[in-house]
Amino acid sequence: MADYGRRSGDDADESRPLLHGDDEVDDIDDRRGSLWHRIVAPLKHPESLRPLEKALLLLSLLLLLLFSVFVGLYAGTKSRLDHIGGGGRDGNDGKVPGSPGGATTCTSQRCVLAASDILHAIDETVDPCDDFYAFSTGGWLREHPIPGDSGLFGMAQKITSDNAQIIKDIVEVGDDEKKLHLSGNSEEDRIDARSQAKLRDFFQSCMDLDAQDRAGDGPLLDVIDELRERLVGKGDEPLFATLARQIDDTPVPPNQPPSRSPRPHPPTKSPGPLPPAAGGRQKRITEALAWAHARGLPAFFEWDVQGEPVKDPAFGTAYLGPSGLGFPDKAYYDDEDEIEFYQNVVEQSMLLLDEAERRHKHAGSSDKVGHSKAPKSSNGKAAKKLAKLVVELEKSIAKITPEAEDLEDPLATYNPTSLRQLSYLFESVDWPTYLSALSVRVPKSVIVQSPSFVKSLDSLLSRTKTPVIEAYLAWTALRTLGLYLGPSVPLRKPIDALDRRSKGVDEDAKVDREGYCLGRINEALGFMAGRFFVKEAFSQDARQQAQNIIEGIITAFKERLPELDWLDDKTRAKAQIKADAVTVKVGWPTSSPNTTDAADVDRFYSDLKVDRKDYLANSLSSLSREARRSWARVGRKIDKGVWDMFPAEVNAYYNPGNNEIVFPAGILQPMYFSEFWPAYLQYGVFGSVAGHELSHAFDPEGRLFDEQGRLHDWWTNDTAKAFEKRKDCIVDQYAGYTIPDTHGRPQHLRSKFTIGEDVADAGGLAQSFRAWRDHVASTSSEPASILPGLNYTQDQLFFIAYGIGWARNIRTQEAIRRLRTDPHSPTKYRVIGALSNDLNFREAFGCKAGDRMVRPDEERCSIW
Repeated sequence: MADYGRRSGDDADESRPLLHGDDEVDDIDDRRGSLWHRIVAPLKHPESLRPLEKALLLLSLLLLLLFSVFVGLYAGTKSRLDHIGGGGRDGNDGKVPGSPGGATTCTSQRCVLAASDILHAIDETVDPCDDFYAFSTGGWLREHPIPGDSGLFGMAQKITSDNAQIIKDIVEVGDDEKKLHLSGNSEEDRIDARSQAKLRDFFQSCMDLDAQDRAGDGPLLDVIDELRERLVGKGDEPLFATLARQIDDTPVPPNQPPSRSPRPHPPTKSPGPLPPAAGGRQKRITEALAWAHARGLPAFFEWDVQGEPVKDPAFGTAYLGPSGLGFPDKAYYDDEDEIEFYQNVVEQSMLLLDEAERRHKHAGSSDKVGHSKAPKSSNGKAAKKLAKLVVELEKSIAKITPEAEDLEDPLATYNPTSLRQLSYLFESVDWPTYLSALSVRVPKSVIVQSPSFVKSLDSLLSRTKTPVIEAYLAWTALRTLGLYLGPSVPLRKPIDALDRRSKGVDEDAKVDREGYCLGRINEALGFMAGRFFVKEAFSQDARQQAQNIIEGIITAFKERLPELDWLDDKTRAKAQIKADAVTVKVGWPTSSPNTTDAADVDRFYSDLKVDRKDYLANSLSSLSREARRSWARVGRKIDKGVWDMFPAEVNAYYNPGNNEIVFPAGILQPMYFSEFWPAYLQYGVFGSVAGHELSHAFDPEGRLFDEQGRLHDWWTNDTAKAFEKRKDCIVDQYAGYTIPDTHGRPQHLRSKFTIGEDVADAGGLAQSFRAWRDHVASTSSEPASILPGLNYTQDQLFFIAYGIGWARNIRTQEAIRRLRTDPHSPTKYRVIGALSNDLNFREAFGCKAGDRMVRPDEERCSIW
């Protein structure tokens, strides 16, 4: 999966897109807050201008705009010539190889604005053969600082913000039917109006901070009470009342095992009866975990539902994997500064939880708004010790959690396990009872990604006293749901501090609440919002053009296969079959739900009730619904029409089980794609994205799945060894790249973790360039054109567009978080790493041996 931007709070300010719209700028470009929108905005109010005034104003502003642009083009070109000497490294007056013969300069409005955008994005004081990332993104990075409440801001976040503004236009309209963008009074219109109201209610519940403050911490305490009741029974005392006696009087470390009866030896694979339920503690842990997991609370372990990769990729199968950490990655638990801060956050949370429970007991169970005066707590010492034990428990979970790169191996993580085997492997849970609480169809077997983790976790739970598990579950609920509380609610504050810390955001930074809430709409109601987004922002023509580019990429990949001498004939033939079988999905799903069908979208979300005044309840309902829908796929044939991303999402992915590449409409927007762009820009940005996803079918993980999505190593031994050798070349290269931590110390990339994405980046770029060249050859009768005022060839502009697409400013803390958790390399090295190995780039810019962007031939890495 490519990392083009997630549904997080990384929102953006405005900037000009890489290329604007048609000669007649449409409403979509207006919504993106472009320069052209700001110029023609007065014309959107015809009642205020007479026809002649409108015509004169439009003409005057157009002339002024064109004059300003040409001045900028002249200045930029002169600056570039001053620094580089004109037209490339060879000093050949712009005759750098890569422009077809007879190329002409395009002077249309779009081309002029595109040239202006490129000049604003690049930094021509930098030699492209020295640091192409700085050259292609330097101007954009200077003009787009990180918003105060975000950890990063890049091109992907800019598009995400632009897409969110389109959704905002939908949710902020009133009830007047004329504002609903509907064509009449049909049944479809009425259903769309109902969907629009649901989107609007969710948005308003998120934006209504006063209502969230009035609700206080009561709703979250109800969740914790539910968890507690299932683990220890319903009691009248606050959480810390009983813990105070247990911990203050007898401070027991979490590794002292309670007594337990002996169990039989683990079974073999032969069928047999399940072991008897242990009762007592096992029953309580089972009920608590089932209740937590049904509501999306990530306690101890987690589940995913995918196809059974060996027996039947279309059969819904439950995967059990590691989870349960409060930090994003296990590496944080070895960082003294981070663990000290984290310990304080958990301690503050426990103290506040103790105070909140005492306050509510004092105020009465019917008054949980969190504003009554609380009696003074007497359990501060217990809360502090308990917080320490919770952190120690998480440290123990971190120690047994596999490294992220180990979980990337689909063969090593494929461990089919019967319920009987699982019941002996993980004795702390009554698995038949647990799975019956989550799934309509109790599976006969599951896939355990890491048997060693599961066995060690069972041992850890058996050694951990129940009060510590109780506090850990309470903390898990707090850290998961705390940000859904109002800003003035005390229980939110330590969770907010932890979130800000991970992104490097100042404590007093103002939150872009609107951007956050628009992102939450996409998480909770993504296909519903996507229906309206697609209608506004993505045409059938754009979809067809994107599909044409993708088909060209697949063709280029197949053309490349015979040229790879490290592939033997048998593996090459099967690779050709797999490439031919790749399913391409573009824009929006047509089933589960069909976003072109208002009724289908309405049915899809019919089980999600939205209360305009209760944001926490809406969020909990959404989390529970996602868990319920996921478990509903177990034991059933998986609908291959299901998408794992929403239409407005700025991302793309490859699904090995379906052998499909998927591109939501959200990523097919300027600055990544426009149906009106010159082909070299389309292929430079979106083409490389398409090639990236296709290359995932043949990366270290994807290559182990065949054309039908079945998991097995279909490569011959010699070819597999040759692939591993080339893969190791890339691993070694990227391991040499570093980023500074908060103390300025260099931190090396986890190249064994990022290798799949690094292989896809290089392969995607190579296939896209080849596909673009094929496109040029197939359309040779059409006049070629270059952009005005830019002394760059089409080949160079292809690579410039690629570089601009990865522009991103990022804070140090956020960069370190991603270094530890993200399977993608930092965007700087996604550009430098791929291009420094690319011979087409070297030729396009006339780079020479010894330049920093040129790898010596003996060090150059290439796979696809």
